[in-house]
Amino acid sequence: DGAYLKVYGGFEAKGTVSKPVLIEGINRKGTLFFNTHQKVIIKNLVFNNLNNTQSGFDQPAAITFYECKTVNISNTLFKSNNSGDDYVNFFRSENILIKDSRFQDILNDAVDSDFSDISISNSEFVDIGNDAIDGSGSNINVENSLFYLVKDKAISAGEKSDVSLNQNTFKNNEIAIVSKDESILRSDNNIFNKNSIDIATFIKKSFYDYPKIIIKNSKVFNYLIEQGSLVEGMDSILYTNDVESKLYGNL
Repeated sequence: DGAYLKVYGGFEAKGTVSKPVLIEGINRKGTLFFNTHQKVIIKNLVFNNLNNTQSGFDQPAAITFYECKTVNISNTLFKSNNSGDDYVNFFRSENILIKDSRFQDILNDAVDSDFSDISISNSEFVDIGNDAIDGSGSNINVENSLFYLVKDKAISAGEKSDVSLNQNTFKNNEIAIVSKDESILRSDNNIFNKNSIDIATFIKKSFYDYPKIIIKNSKVFNYLIEQGSLVEGMDSILYTNDVESKLYGNL
């Protein structure tokens, strides 16, 4: 009930499929902060009803990994946060592995990666209020995952991020994948189904150059590609200007 857990050493929490470890914010209060070079292992957990309000710092997320070296998350459910820009934020962290996990009923962003290296596989992002995965200056790999009912961007690659997407399904999202601000986004064997926009590219911050997107083995039904963007794998592209102003049903 209002606990602020700070971890500066090794951390292991391991439940079982039939009896997961529950970390829950009583009265929808509770914040976690990790800052360690030792290994963090999270397996078969449920995080529920957390927020960012107990932190004495300007912590944007319910769970923050700050300059962590190795984080392994598997078979874990993140659900129902009630405040904060993100549920989970990785800042200048590396060797991050998330697999066989689920994010659901998230208030804003599910995963925010700032200058971090992350691999995500066999996971699900369902009913996300803003972005499912938001990368800034990051290296991100996502494969064999589902993105469903994301109200903003399922994947957002920004600020010179390098993002690879392989064999994922994007269904009924506002925007499936976005490459912006000198980012490189590679999409291979992904399925796009009933998204408002499958692909968008644009410059958001004027001090960056145009982004790049590479499409392979993926059928794109609708897109907004800003003039000047580098695109491979799409024929007869109809470019547009000022893409950001045309999103979210404006065009």
